[in-house]
Amino acid sequence: KKVINKKQALEKVLLLMKQVIADFYNKLNINTITRFEFRISNINIIEWFSSQPHLVKLFWSSRGNDFILAGLGHAIYFNDKLLSNNKLFNMIKCSFLQNAPELRFFSAVSFNEHSAKNGIWNTFEKTSVILPQFEIYKKRNETHACLNLVSSNNKDDLLQNLNMIKNSPKKFIKNFMIINQVKIPSKKSWCNLVNFAINNIKNTAIKKVVLARKIILYFKDNLDANLIFKLLTDMEINAFFFCFYSPLGVKYLGASPELLCRRKRQYIYTEALAGTIKRCYNSKKDQHQKEVFFQSKKNNKEQNIVVLQMEAKLKKLCVNYKIHKKQIYSQKYIHHLCTKFTGILNNDIDDYKILNSLHPSSAICGFPFYEAAYFINKYESFDRGLYSGVIGVFSRDESDFAVSIRSALVINNRIDIFIGAGIVDGSSALDEWYETNSKMQIFNKIFNKCCD
Repeated sequence: KKVINKKQALEKVLLLMKQVIADFYNKLNINTITRFEFRISNINIIEWFSSQPHLVKLFWSSRGNDFILAGLGHAIYFNDKLLSNNKLFNMIKCSFLQNAPELRFFSAVSFNEHSAKNGIWNTFEKTSVILPQFEIYKKRNETHACLNLVSSNNKDDLLQNLNMIKNSPKKFIKNFMIINQVKIPSKKSWCNLVNFAINNIKNTAIKKVVLARKIILYFKDNLDANLIFKLLTDMEINAFFFCFYSPLGVKYLGASPELLCRRKRQYIYTEALAGTIKRCYNSKKDQHQKEVFFQSKKNNKEQNIVVLQMEAKLKKLCVNYKIHKKQIYSQKYIHHLCTKFTGILNNDIDDYKILNSLHPSSAICGFPFYEAAYFINKYESFDRGLYSGVIGVFSRDESDFAVSIRSALVINNRIDIFIGAGIVDGSSALDEWYETNSKMQIFNKIFNKCCD
């Protein structure tokens, strides 16, 4: 690794990187990552990322934007085709991260890693772990540009990717013309499924099941996912923003409110997030809404199931842990109930063990896990793919993962918007329909569309 600490303009750094490739490409060692890191002047990374024309790119921003990563291309790309997730994460930890704490991998994991891929998710693997070729990251108010090189990278492709980088913001034209929409399941079918789930909850071991639905919008022209993502980051608040572009032109993007886990060395931070209510535009009415919501029997039942499950998991992962007071977590259009946890991990716990233990949680699957997962696999009418999976970044000393909800898949002139709701005894099928509509309100605003 070579770090240039002098702050420079990005345009100059790109020229230096081209020189680096010319000077060092033929000297790269086999099975070694060579990383060049330059400190650059602060830029609007979201605006910069949205302006890039590259087919293969990714974006991650932690809640509060205290860490932002934008990547172009793949220096290294791993998936679950050859190795199980356990072996894959262990190989990365032992082979790369042990002696290179500055390397940061982006990862996306499906909701159900054992389901057969089909349809719209065919261009994504069940698990993807990526070291970007070129990256810009911001941490502690410092911005860095990095170039990751391995000997197997094609020199011409490297230079082409650098030459494609745009330094001036792209001018977008917002012109969304919807020509058709499809709801899966339909409103009637959703209500029938939710009522069936409630009946199962009353008469079987299931205490909670989280059901998903989606709405597909078709547009007159092909969609610009860069514009949609930029609008999403402009309009939503208190979210983990993520974007993952496959080489075949399919884009997955979202603004999740839900932290799965954050690790800083042996310290872990996680939370139970469940229960939803739509916000009021009037501040006094919204405050009253929050007070009623905080005491809601149904929403607290849904939340308490997640809290109890999270506590049971942390008992096995941690030397000790603390449960913080329940609070309300607010986004632009909705409120959630949230209980935070902090803990100190056992010495043998790594990121894979954390992910394997915490995901899928009862916040996006249900409880008990196997019974709820069986119900979902049998009765949901589409493959969730990466929706309600795990997405985030990890390094040797830190990791940050969110549950990939409030998300959408963009394919040509079509966007699939995914939403879900936790069903417990006391749920109402029609109320859950309108709750899911509230959760997609941010996308409705982007497309100037009204919920039904």
